[in-house]
Amino acid sequence: MRIRSNHVDLAMRRSRTARLLLVAALISALHLVRGEQQDSELINPTALAFDSSANLFAADHSAEKIFKFTPDGRRSVFVTGVRLSGGNGLAFDAANNLFVLSPSGKYHVGGTILKFSPDGTQSTFATDVGLPYSLAIDPSGNLFVSDWDTGSIYKLTPKGDKSVFATTEIAAKILACDQAGNLFAGVPLKHSIFKYEPGGVRSDFATGITTYALAVDKSGNVYVGDTGNTIFKFTPGGAKSDYAQAFDGAKDYLVVLEPFRILAPLKTERPYHQSQSHGGLSAEWSNDSSVGLITLDSKCGPGDVLLVEFHDGKLSRMTNILRKAHDLLLANYRKAKAERYNDYYDFVFIEDTTFQLDGTSRVVIDANVHTSPNDLGLSPDAWRGHVEATWDVKQAKFTSKEVSGRKRGADAYRNRGQSAAEEKQSSPAEDVQNAIGLTSKGWDYDLSLALVSPLRSKAQ
Repeated sequence: MRIRSNHVDLAMRRSRTARLLLVAALISALHLVRGEQQDSELINPTALAFDSSANLFAADHSAEKIFKFTPDGRRSVFVTGVRLSGGNGLAFDAANNLFVLSPSGKYHVGGTILKFSPDGTQSTFATDVGLPYSLAIDPSGNLFVSDWDTGSIYKLTPKGDKSVFATTEIAAKILACDQAGNLFAGVPLKHSIFKYEPGGVRSDFATGITTYALAVDKSGNVYVGDTGNTIFKFTPGGAKSDYAQAFDGAKDYLVVLEPFRILAPLKTERPYHQSQSHGGLSAEWSNDSSVGLITLDSKCGPGDVLLVEFHDGKLSRMTNILRKAHDLLLANYRKAKAERYNDYYDFVFIEDTTFQLDGTSRVVIDANVHTSPNDLGLSPDAWRGHVEATWDVKQAKFTSKEVSGRKRGADAYRNRGQSAAEEKQSSPAEDVQNAIGLTSKGWDYDLSLALVSPLRSKAQ
């Protein structure tokens, strides 16, 4: 089961220098947070904002809720039943009023801005703001909203008067204001950050950068998190420097939310980070939350699986179970004198591998590994292994294990190549393609449509 107690309920990434963009890292990790009751679960947090008292507010796009976290980690549901933007749609003004982007209507293009007073009283601040995606507020209380549908940036005065402030043609994904009232708009598809002065004059503040996080400090320095896993710092004049690298001291951490404290870094050499193109971070817990299994996925399958154990509310032991399973297979792999997966790993665990937590007593493992998962094992030196094992949690050792593995060899390689050639000659898919005259460009998509109907009718 997933987390249901106030034990460890968040794994997050932190760089030792990237503290100003910790909010961006929290968004990628908050999907692991679980509460005592099912109706207080965080499912898909997409935006965070702090009020002047350091309370953290998190917008959950899927649950249609806004959660409030006090500085000591206590959590409550601030508002529920509100359709929320999938972007950065929360912002506070100087009076601690919370403004929320709320798409509505057909195709979500009848956007509304909701206003919540500090006591939670809700009112409608503005309507007809298109498909609102990001929100920022300047020191004078003017709101700026990016419209994902039209590429417009709307300006709304504190009284609610609306005007088109700028047009980026391609929608701005994230907005931020500095203390001087300048607006910064990150447009990933243009690989640019535009700067707008209070009067609307636009300039190219930065180019060649794909923005996914944006923040401005009180001195006017602009911090940008890009998809290359680097945080850049720009001075008010636009001078650029590397502020932090994602893998320069970056780690995944195990923390407690109520009250907030860091327990320990996860014992992994490949920490998960928000913008990587593949991978993920998930956790499975025993009913009493005393034992947990944390999985960090990689390109081909699980990259690390960590067993964490608690005693009297404290972390008592952390074991990398995937590394233990790896070591069971190592002798068979070395005996085969097979190729390596790459310079860093001898072999990798692939997608159909399972590590299953069974209560608080054991972990059941059924794992497949491969040195060449991307070429279907055609290489004569490719090696494939399999292990079924049971790890006893209390004894911290395997109580059963069965290991097998084999290398294809040159004969198998030749036979496989011949079989593949024969299959290609009589491929039904190719026959269909030729029959309906599809070009190779549209083939993959249209073939999927052509084959869905027969499969469904057969199942019926």
